[in-house]
Amino acid sequence: MALFDELGDALSGGSNLGALSGFLGSDDDKTKGLLGMAGPALLGGLGKRAAAPGGADAIFDMAKGADTGMLDNIGGFLSGGDKDGAGAGLVGSIFGSRQSAVEDGLAAQSGLGGAMVKKLLPMLAPMVMSFIGKKVMGGGMNAGGLASMLGDNTKAMRSGGMGGILDMLDGGDDEKDNAGFLSGLDKFKGMAAAGGATAAAGAVAGKVSGGLGDGASKVTGAVRDSGERLTTETRETVTSSVSGGGGKDRDLNVGGSSGGGMGGMLKWLLPLLAVALGVILLLWACGGGDDDDNVA
Repeated sequence: MALFDELGDALSGGSNLGALSGFLGSDDDKTKGLLGMAGPALLGGLGKRAAAPGGADAIFDMAKGADTGMLDNIGGFLSGGDKDGAGAGLVGSIFGSRQSAVEDGLAAQSGLGGAMVKKLLPMLAPMVMSFIGKKVMGGGMNAGGLASMLGDNTKAMRSGGMGGILDMLDGGDDEKDNAGFLSGLDKFKGMAAAGGATAAAGAVAGKVSGGLGDGASKVTGAVRDSGERLTTETRETVTSSVSGGGGKDRDLNVGGSSGGGMGGMLKWLLPLLAVALGVILLLWACGGGDDDDNVA
């Protein structure tokens, strides 16, 4: 199977086609048609850059660091969008001075319009690199093998009726475009690394915040439960002591007016005792957390 056919199967397999159609706001048939041209166009562009001095090595280095699991979660990748512009930069590096011609050609042939093509390409280019990275890592390939694979794909596209897509890539300033491609890849790798660090930091922050929130909830619950237990137990103890002492029963209503001076005193004393115990428990909990952190 030709490389561009493998890419097409990967992009449209499982839930991927539906996710891409939803992202574009198009139906599956039209989305699949656009993918069948845009994916090979990116592969053809990479094949052209790989044939230039230093191109295969640059693509190989980027492929080794690519997220090879991206095609397994296209929906998650699409939801993040091209916020840092890395995908758009990669498209510009691959197509160079022919970018506008490629975009116009894809829009005309797919019938979906230039806006949809420009929306897709910045998200599709990293997916293509993920696909290539998986081929490189899975096949134990070196830079020479990668260049050969991309070259064979170009030949297969010519013989498979996709010469028109490859023709879109011709006619630019190849020397200037090749130099821009190498510098563009360096920028893309830097932006991708920064994005990954930011995502990792966000995940850690979320876990820390969640842990603190859970801890605070547990302490608050413990204080509240302890206060309620103290109030109940104190009421029972006082009532038992007063009514059972010396064989003489006395009716003590702590919350009401029939308990006399002692009832009024206890009415204010019990809540204060509950609050005091709550403060002690809170200080103990905080001190325990610090000790755990020090041990860790």
